[in-house]
Amino acid sequence: MIDFNTVFPNADKSTRQFLNKFDGFIIESTETKSVTFTNGVKVSYSIEVSSSCLYQMTVNPTNKYSLPIQVEARVTMDGVYVESWGCISHDDNNLMLVWFELKNKIGNGLKNAKRDNVKKDYDAIFNG
Repeated sequence: MIDFNTVFPNADKSTRQFLNKFDGFIIESTETKSVTFTNGVKVSYSIEVSSSCLYQMTVNPTNKYSLPIQVEARVTMDGVYVESWGCISHDDNNLMLVWFELKNKIGNGLKNAKRDNVKKDYDAIFNG
């Protein structure tokens, strides 16, 4: 398991704190760009493109602070919007995307386990 307090060391501390808020929550399900926890909290993300930053990169392509692509997280609870978070660097983007990918992997494992259990129950009823 990745320690999100140390991975991508140049990522902003506040982005780590945002992601760490969800530690200890139990995953109910995942989709491609979201994770839903059993307490009703759902965290999703989108990738936004900033045309003004892209323009700035044409003016000064060596500007390391220009962030033309930003990962933005959105948090809802019981279907109601409660918070959002926008990454402020490439390392933040990477950190958040890896966090979502790992949560998605856990969610896929849950889906597979549920499918296997349903198949066993089905086989016991109809082939048993």
